[in-house]
Amino acid sequence: MTDEKKHIHYGGLEGAVSSAMEKGDAASSSGNIRLPGSESVLDQATEDMMRARQQHEDAVRAFEQKAAQRQMAVPTNDNQVKAKLREFGEPACVFGEGPYERRDRLRTIMAGRSAPTVDSKRQEAAGDEDLFY
Repeated sequence: MTDEKKHIHYGGLEGAVSSAMEKGDAASSSGNIRLPGSESVLDQATEDMMRARQQHEDAVRAFEQKAAQRQMAVPTNDNQVKAKLREFGEPACVFGEGPYERRDRLRTIMAGRSAPTVDSKRQEAAGDEDLFY
């Protein structure tokens, strides 16, 4: 085994950081290492932020839809559930589906039919904010 001594250094890292920057400048000037420019890093960061914002908005929208589904009044009688499904033009019974699954399917169908009204209300509210007299 080698007799390497490990040293513990106390203090700031200014010297280590500046020497690493000098080594990086030497490597990039020789053409061996190509570092991205600040513009490309900024563009990538904004794209990542937009993607994260879109994912967050999708997650919030899905959560709100599930909350609306839980609060929706759906008939509990199986015959009434089948009649309501027929009104929507959906099959009254799917193979292997029990009363609970049928009621849950009706709930998602009803939520899907009423979802555009929620979005239109949001757009109307957003439009009201734009108007200023």
